[in-house]
Amino acid sequence: MQGENQGSWNQHPFFSALFRRHRYVVGILLLVGTFVFYWTGRSISTRGTDASWNPQVDTVKSISNFNKADNHTTTTTNYVDTTTTITKSTTAVASTKEDYCIWSPSSPRNCQKVLHDRIAQQTVSSSARYSWLFFGDSTVAQLWYTSSLQNLLVDLAVTQLQEQEGAQCVSLSHTNCHSVRISQQCHLNQAYNLSLPRHWESPRLGEGPAKNATDPTELCLGCHSCHSSFIQCSPNRNSYNNTPASNRNICRPILYGGYIAMPFARDVILQTPHYRTSQENLLLEYLTTNNQQQSICVVRTGLHDMALPDMTQSLFVSNVQWYLRLLLRRVCAHVIWLQNTAPSANATKYPQTMERVRAYDEGVYDALQQPLSDQVTTVDVWEASLQAQHADHIHLTSDWNRALGMFFVKLATKLTVP
Repeated sequence: MQGENQGSWNQHPFFSALFRRHRYVVGILLLVGTFVFYWTGRSISTRGTDASWNPQVDTVKSISNFNKADNHTTTTTNYVDTTTTITKSTTAVASTKEDYCIWSPSSPRNCQKVLHDRIAQQTVSSSARYSWLFFGDSTVAQLWYTSSLQNLLVDLAVTQLQEQEGAQCVSLSHTNCHSVRISQQCHLNQAYNLSLPRHWESPRLGEGPAKNATDPTELCLGCHSCHSSFIQCSPNRNSYNNTPASNRNICRPILYGGYIAMPFARDVILQTPHYRTSQENLLLEYLTTNNQQQSICVVRTGLHDMALPDMTQSLFVSNVQWYLRLLLRRVCAHVIWLQNTAPSANATKYPQTMERVRAYDEGVYDALQQPLSDQVTTVDVWEASLQAQHADHIHLTSDWNRALGMFFVKLATKLTVP
């Protein structure tokens, strides 16, 4: 025992003197060292067992302000994504926001009330309530053609608008109205009867479509089921403007509108001498000339944008803000921003992964909390789509489209008939 004590480090003359002179400093150093060792080990242990931590995920925004799901895993292949379905944990704060609602086939009433109250209050005139325009990719096209929207807003409306009393009800004295269907994928200037540009410009960063290396003028939608269908009305100059009061009194409200294929938030597919983007040419020139009424606009984009090279969330959000301002500038009295549905699975070979789709929608919603929020209402269909049957990676079945289409039909009808 004596030999062990003499050999102990704290009995050595040098260390003993050092400890007596600097015992407070030594004590503090020992305490700090113990603290650092403990937390380093804890951090390593936590990261090694927590499937929700991934250094790549930190570069992508969290799933949603409305969907704070902590228990999700990620893959490290082509795209960071979730491998399990997002839980249905929607915050009460988000569900009560005036500019936001959650829709599902089994529970549509809350969303209908939110939209009805906001649109009825904010539309400038009653005539603005009767025109409904849908903008978007093939998911919106399927919604349009699978449901009764096409039949109500185009087929039936053409017959009614051609009647004199029908024209009066939308404040278009003696109009000529007919349906237009555009199925072309390329050379859209001819389809919309718009002038060709002096020279064609290639897409810039964040702009669609994917560049055609062999022919820069061959800029196409890349959305083969996106066939625009809408009503085009123009004043009939051969008719007189004096309408008997009796005709105005018997007018009945008429619903009409259409679907405009617009798979990107910003693209250069349709260029003219006046504007270089499709959005500007269709919204500021074509629709302003051929659609005399301000419309209620249902808009969705994002899935095609994600397939563009070097597309990021921030760039997409910036494009959407620009796009929405164009819509509200002349064409739309109110915009219903229809968020994207969830992909069918965590297939990371596609650019539209679960986490990426949700993060893009979340970024747009955050941006809409600024000035545009008064004129835009967000409809969240994410959680309902997680449980819905899919036809492929992106598209849902006809049952989904019929249910969502009927929701908009009922909303439009309710707004039209007080």
